[in-house]
Amino acid sequence: MSRTFVEIVLTANQEYVKGFLQGYIAGVGIERQFFFNHDAGIEAESLTEKIQEWTSFSDKFQYLILEKELYEALQASAAFFDDATRTVSVKNVKSCHFEVTIKAHSRDDSQAIRELVQLRPSTLEMIDWQESEEIDEKAKGVELYTPAHDYTYKASGSFKGDLETVVDFRKKLTGFSAVTAQEIKLERE
Repeated sequence: MSRTFVEIVLTANQEYVKGFLQGYIAGVGIERQFFFNHDAGIEAESLTEKIQEWTSFSDKFQYLILEKELYEALQASAAFFDDATRTVSVKNVKSCHFEVTIKAHSRDDSQAIRELVQLRPSTLEMIDWQESEEIDEKAKGVELYTPAHDYTYKASGSFKGDLETVVDFRKKLTGFSAVTAQEIKLERE
């Protein structure tokens, strides 16, 4: 069963928010997830938010995604929402997706990537997946850092699902240097 998440925009220092949440979770004795958008590869909602991220205001505004149960517990305790932490917006996260392109010249890497994609969680939907292999016998034996390769694996598409699964899968995929993944786009309610 997937968990329900909310995205909240706060005016607060990131270290303060992170420390408070870690302490609150440990103190209450619950296991709940939270993500900062930039740490999890999640795209900010609007151009304004992007500009704030790129400027010195990025430490003033925090884009935090946390489990709805944790958010409700924080609201009930009122300890989190004080003068140091002002809520700008709260939106439910319905689902999310990200796009990926892959270009690998290593057969081992392409095999590992294919296995990862093939063994993805059943709740993760693969959209418009296309893949191809090119073999150039004339380039055989050429060194790794040249424009000619005897083997090229290309793939592209996107993955859609619940937040936890998408963040985890994107992290695994981006562990390969041949993978270029776009930021995760949230579908909000």
